[in-house]
Amino acid sequence: MPKKSVAEDMEKLKQRRDERKKKADEDKIKVNDIPDSNGPSKADTQFEKMIKKQKATVTIQPEQVISLLINKFTPGDNAKILVCVRKRPLSKKEFQLGEIDCISVVNPKLMVHECKVKIDGITKYIDDSDFIFDNTFSEINSSEDLFKYSVAPTLSMILNRGVVTVFAYGQTGSGKTYTMVFY
Repeated sequence: MPKKSVAEDMEKLKQRRDERKKKADEDKIKVNDIPDSNGPSKADTQFEKMIKKQKATVTIQPEQVISLLINKFTPGDNAKILVCVRKRPLSKKEFQLGEIDCISVVNPKLMVHECKVKIDGITKYIDDSDFIFDNTFSEINSSEDLFKYSVAPTLSMILNRGVVTVFAYGQTGSGKTYTMVFY
């Protein structure tokens, strides 16, 4: 008797997997409209929806509310080393290639919403990783904001014959020059 029930269970599992796979294939065909874009994205719409939902749940912690109301960013005037991160928007080329914006920024935290597939090869989920820096700047922050809160506090040291090094790090095309050029 147990052999029959195991075989039945295996068949049910196979049917459920086939149904999920069929649904996943149908979802790939649907194109989700993305605001501020020119034409449809090639991105996986399921992951895109999951990331949008995850970004909507990103909230500011109670201890951050006061610092955001008083002073949006941590000034770098007393720091020996200050680590700041600036998130850049996706380029048109990245969007056309189907890349998904999977980063959320709530100063001083940067959250990466990584798209993953479970071992069954079908079930998709989002794995979140949080990183804390002295300041995090989103794509809506200007270069002036970055200058004001990370470089400007060091000007008095420079004028008093101090040494200050600004080190921009990131892969090619990550926005280093865009951030450092001050208009």
